[in-house]
Amino acid sequence: MELAIRQVMTFLAENELSALYVPSRFVSRIHPAYVAVAMFLATQMQDESRHIDVFLRRARATDSPPAIASATTSRSLHSLMQVEDFTEAAFLLSVLGEGTFLDLLAFVERFAPDAATAELAKRARIDETRHVHFGLAHVRHALAHDETLYARLEEAVRRRAATLAGISSVPAPVQDALAIYAAGGSDPRRVARGHEAYRELLATMHEGRLRRLRSAGFTAEQANTISDLHTPNFM
Repeated sequence: MELAIRQVMTFLAENELSALYVPSRFVSRIHPAYVAVAMFLATQMQDESRHIDVFLRRARATDSPPAIASATTSRSLHSLMQVEDFTEAAFLLSVLGEGTFLDLLAFVERFAPDAATAELAKRARIDETRHVHFGLAHVRHALAHDETLYARLEEAVRRRAATLAGISSVPAPVQDALAIYAAGGSDPRRVARGHEAYRELLATMHEGRLRRLRSAGFTAEQANTISDLHTPNFM
């Protein structure tokens, strides 16, 4: 069980590093007239730093190093760093990525084997909810003032999906860790329930993305297309 927790926490920390780096690229570009945006992004970076710290602390709780960091995760997160447009970055990171992570953190909290793990997932989810709401508000406003943005954002998702062509899921060690985590251990009689919980998580993530995309202003058809194209790496 501790090996599974170590893998899950390592995966969370990897993705949060990306959530730290992406907003940091835009802060210095923001005109002082919009200083409130820069200030919010600074708080977002502070949140992500705190998450990285606590996830790595939990991963190392048994005096073991972090677990596997996969090439698939690295490729997915690196693609976020290539985005030069702030609205596209906010859409990919905050609306899609961090939005999907809300469901992952709820999963981690629900199946946590101890109070500390449940509490860190809960607190991180509260922080991430602020980030998602900011991204939604920004994208909703931008879409209301530029109809061409719909196509641009969908194309940004397609470009990112192309970088992971042929990959249909998170790395196998992460899948296995999440299943064992939900099962509460590696007993074969319980692991099947863990795998079912993992499949339910994927369905919940998809439904959550559809809900947020429709809230941002996309049609049901557009939302379904974009959700299906979203990176299998979750973030």
